[in-house]
Amino acid sequence: MTNQRLSLLILGSVEDFTTLTKLAVDRGAYTVVADAAVDGEAKKYAHKAYNVNLNDSDSIRQICETEKIDRIITSYSDNLFELMVKYSFENHLPCYCPYSTVRYLRDKILMKEMFYELGIPFSKAQKIKVDQLSKESITLQYPFVLKPLDGWGSRGMFIVNCYNDIENYITTSASFSVASNYVMLEEISEGHEINVQSWIQDGKVYFVNFGDRETSGRDTRNLPYLTRQKYPSVYYDTVGETVRSYLSRIANYVGIKEGPLSMQLFYNNGSIIVGEVAGRFFGMEQGLSIISNNIDRNELLINMIFNPEENLNILKQFKSDNGRYSFGLFIKGKKGIVKDFGNYKEIIDNDCVIDVTTYVKENTTTDIMPWLIKIMGCCESQESADKYADYVYKNLYIPDLKGTNLVTENHLIKY
Repeated sequence: MTNQRLSLLILGSVEDFTTLTKLAVDRGAYTVVADAAVDGEAKKYAHKAYNVNLNDSDSIRQICETEKIDRIITSYSDNLFELMVKYSFENHLPCYCPYSTVRYLRDKILMKEMFYELGIPFSKAQKIKVDQLSKESITLQYPFVLKPLDGWGSRGMFIVNCYNDIENYITTSASFSVASNYVMLEEISEGHEINVQSWIQDGKVYFVNFGDRETSGRDTRNLPYLTRQKYPSVYYDTVGETVRSYLSRIANYVGIKEGPLSMQLFYNNGSIIVGEVAGRFFGMEQGLSIISNNIDRNELLINMIFNPEENLNILKQFKSDNGRYSFGLFIKGKKGIVKDFGNYKEIIDNDCVIDVTTYVKENTTTDIMPWLIKIMGCCESQESADKYADYVYKNLYIPDLKGTNLVTENHLIKY
């Protein structure tokens, strides 16, 4: 449909923002994309692109004035979400999250205080000022996780087993936080990890995705890395309505009446522990919501601006038992240089595979991206999806210059 032309500023230009930009242009918006990525893919489709540091308030203010921006939109990153709310407030523009409450969705300690007030179970944590660290200040039992107070993208996170570990990593961890003189210590949550993405419409919670997040590689030193995201969650029928209640309480608390709200939680022996909540969609899962429930998260974001009522028709498509067992396999690489893609084409030659993204090229280092490959697909049964994942984990071969397989060890999770 054609709408009255408005000027829309999108913060972010990497992979997840390309569809968002295209949809904005198709809806008739004068679309401006801005971030520091000179070659950002989304910038190719915008009416105007700016290569700027998004933390520079003056640059964003100038863009808003020059381009006569009516709305700012983003998602997929906590940092970008916070900047969207901040710049919307500073430039007197509407935003789905109030500036006065965004701190509860960014400061992890304030978030846990909100959980406590709302009766939502959460993992224990404490806030530590870097220059006031002492053995006596530690109240948690080792081991636990050291993380930035308001970081994003799992950066600066470490498992610590003793006080010396904290001393070694605290400065690095704090450097990934906006509040760079503080860090957070948090107990390690045990159990099965679940990612929930929802949309708030007229104050009501609608699920967009409700899946199991599987990881590998955890040991006494290293945090686990994502290996598979799968839908639907094994535990949807068990915890779904409880999680909906939690999200509803949080949305009311922070004042989100329309917009995305996502949650990470753990389910263990009948108990739920909420890790965190975010006022945005999770990154890297765009295609999965379409495959699993035919819900395009970018359409929800654009409709929020142009045609909010249409989102109800989209959201009604979510079903936990629709017979579609979708998955995303995230193949992490060991440190090295990619010689070639080995048996990659043979591995993805399967009827269940729908889309594949490669993040590295031949003769390049694996350090530049968190994964080598992302494989997305859908099967008619969970058994078939598990069988294919196991096949990939055991057989994918991507060699380095010496012929050693760069694919990290992955394994299926038992439920």
